[in-house]
Amino acid sequence: MQNFKKYSLIIFAIIVLGLLIAGVMHFYQTHTTLPTYFSYNKAEQNKLDELNSDQEITAGSLRRWDNVLLNLIKEYKFGDILAACCQGHKTADKRRRIMV
Repeated sequence: MQNFKKYSLIIFAIIVLGLLIAGVMHFYQTHTTLPTYFSYNKAEQNKLDELNSDQEITAGSLRRWDNVLLNLIKEYKFGDILAACCQGHKTADKRRRIMV
């Protein structure tokens, strides 16, 4: 009886591990990285590459600005479209600041 429990546990662990691996493989095969809605041409990219800055944006600062924007959207009751535009501009600005 002890061996039965031991083998049952091993088989269960193998099945769970197999399902986990299958799930991860499915996720990576079906989810692609979406392109950004902006791009840089070669000249613009060269200008960005030449920039040197000692400024750094922290995760805490990004969270703070996320909260500021969301509070403004709630306070002024922006419609869905305007709120999405604000969020998109903020996200693009974050990306630009990280690249610089």
